[in-house]
Amino acid sequence: KGMARKSNTLAALAINTSIALRESWLTDSAIRVITDVLPLPDILAIKRGDLLTTLSEAQLQKGLVAEAEKSAEGALLILTALADTTELNEKIVMALKQKGILERIKGAYTQSVQSLKMALSIYTYQNRNAAKIHIELGKSYEAMGPADEALRHYQRALSYVAPVNPADPFSNPAPAQVYAENTIMEALDAKAPALVKKYRSPSDIKYLEAAVNCYDLAFDTERKLMQYLSYDESKLLMLKTSRKRSSRAINLCWQLQQLTGNTHWAEKAFLFAEKSKAFVLLESIRRNIAHSPVQNDSLYQRVQFLQLQLSLVERTIMEKNQSKATAGLSLLHQQKSELEGQLLLAQTAFSRNNSSYYNALNRQDSFSVPLLKEQLLDKRTSMLEYFYGDSVVYFFSFAGDKPPVLLKADEHLSQATDSFLRFFTDKNQINNAPEAYQAAAYALYHALGFPAIDLAGTRQLIIIPDGPLNLVPFEALTTWSSALKNPRLFPYLMLEQQLTYGYSAATLLKQQEHNKIPAGSIAAFAPVFASGEKGQSPLTHTIGELNGIQQQQPKGNYFREKEATLHNFRAISPNAGIIHIASHAYADTTGATQPAIIFYDSTLYLQELYGMPVRADLVVLSACETGIGTINKSEGAMSLARGFYYAGAKNIITSLWNVEDKSSAEIFNGFYQSLSGSDYQQALYKAKLHYLNTSSNASPYYWAGFIHIGHERPASGRYPFVWMLFTGIASLLILYIITKRKRPTTFNSTP
Repeated sequence: KGMARKSNTLAALAINTSIALRESWLTDSAIRVITDVLPLPDILAIKRGDLLTTLSEAQLQKGLVAEAEKSAEGALLILTALADTTELNEKIVMALKQKGILERIKGAYTQSVQSLKMALSIYTYQNRNAAKIHIELGKSYEAMGPADEALRHYQRALSYVAPVNPADPFSNPAPAQVYAENTIMEALDAKAPALVKKYRSPSDIKYLEAAVNCYDLAFDTERKLMQYLSYDESKLLMLKTSRKRSSRAINLCWQLQQLTGNTHWAEKAFLFAEKSKAFVLLESIRRNIAHSPVQNDSLYQRVQFLQLQLSLVERTIMEKNQSKATAGLSLLHQQKSELEGQLLLAQTAFSRNNSSYYNALNRQDSFSVPLLKEQLLDKRTSMLEYFYGDSVVYFFSFAGDKPPVLLKADEHLSQATDSFLRFFTDKNQINNAPEAYQAAAYALYHALGFPAIDLAGTRQLIIIPDGPLNLVPFEALTTWSSALKNPRLFPYLMLEQQLTYGYSAATLLKQQEHNKIPAGSIAAFAPVFASGEKGQSPLTHTIGELNGIQQQQPKGNYFREKEATLHNFRAISPNAGIIHIASHAYADTTGATQPAIIFYDSTLYLQELYGMPVRADLVVLSACETGIGTINKSEGAMSLARGFYYAGAKNIITSLWNVEDKSSAEIFNGFYQSLSGSDYQQALYKAKLHYLNTSSNASPYYWAGFIHIGHERPASGRYPFVWMLFTGIASLLILYIITKRKRPTTFNSTP
């Protein structure tokens, strides 16, 4: 009896735990919890059936359709053989709902409707479980064609969990009435496409507007749900749905803009794009800002200690997996689980016991186009933001006082991007085929929509890339096609605009609140690897790089060769205003290995950065591939640069490919010579321009790989004479070339 009681208690616990894990998108753990308990003896049949239904739901979330179908069939076989009770009926209803979902996935729509109707006939309550069945029934009807019947079920579902009129498809809850309930989000997400199906002519525009409202409210609900997710991994998985919602909403806004000619829809579309862009990174910035006043809090220090311990254990697990060493791996996984539990408890205790931190973290930030223009943009600063939708690439232009512009990128953008990036896979590609490079650079400039954008008067241009564009050095695009063969004379975009980059407009805006460490204190590292330490090729020019920096920035900590250790980096970097690392780094865009940067004694992996406190105003990564990594649709490149930004750095200078140490040293010596205060964007621009004008090899391969991420709005009149002189010289050169070859002036696109 004691064993049976224990088995059934564990079964009930496993069901509840699996549901919580699944709603946190920790699907693998949700499946494992159930499969660990199922073999136990003496589990009651009703509990075993419930276990199988719960397992089926987790398997379906994972995409294991065949396994989910087998589990659901097993659940129904067990449950329908039992005597009728109220508790049993509830379990059968959940199993029938799962059966109906799986039938719809297989295309058996009629059977799906029958299963779901049977579930509703048994289950007479008007609660969230009934609402979920109505949502699935609506989806099955919609798959069969008619939108009216689907809408009726979606609206009924919404009425069970929110104050709306169940008979009116235009009735939605007010923003203040939505709360952290995923059924509300699911009903709104399902209702929007059904409303769109009702649109037949411009007189039906109200259906499109109502659908946009559904997506707005679904985002509001999702953000409230996000507050209860403790792990970034869970948020990243949830953001896959968010990204699809953004794409559909932007498509609607585009359609409404075409129908009405109202720029309001361009602004609305931009806000939808921002909702699923760098959300996890934005959350990390909010945490870092909230942490600033509580650095000496004992609970905060415990959180930092546990994060460091956890990162060290994760690092050891990763190294063992890479070397296929299994000894001690089970114990390490156990330590990892224990540390995760301790960290979650410490974070919760810290949040509850420190009211200033709690209030700062939970403060609702406002984000709007007027605020963006006020804080980031001015008459000389414009912004371009790109968004890769399901089938179309959109971009948003913000220039001066003009209203935002929403356009579609050229349909050949993907091909143009690939053709351009191939020139940066080898240092000789551009010099070997200068005319082909110019053609590719101009084709991408054209495909990105630049000729359709009014950037007159713009001197600074903020680029918010998306998808593959995270790998593109926009400075190296050419603004027209010429027959020149000398890369020094190409009409680069950099000659017309001073560029900087961001992960999203919201992250740039939020970083303005960051309490930075003054930039005067520098911590610089150059392991050199003169004798091939750690199997690395020597970086002899990095010694000169650090020596040049020290001449310009004498106050600081400089670590060369044996002193450039990960231990010293961890000890010094939390209090440095500028961090400069000249070393080897590696990235893998396939996700097979973690991005890493090499110190003299050890390796710093991306995962470790997520738990480190970095308060530097600037981090310079003078190393290869620090700005690339696996492209996450919502978060961008999962790179070392993003890791430092996540950890708290306000500005990053990073690389997009295998940079050369000699040209890197020249560029950064020029950077620090030009640096005044925190004008990082301008200093990098000057250093690149100087290199282009004076170096023996002016190919963009050597200077365009380094980009600046971050932005500070310039004070009025901050553009110095030197900048204007450089621009004037470039303009005169271009004017001279134009007299030899006429520049094309038309843009034959229909965005």
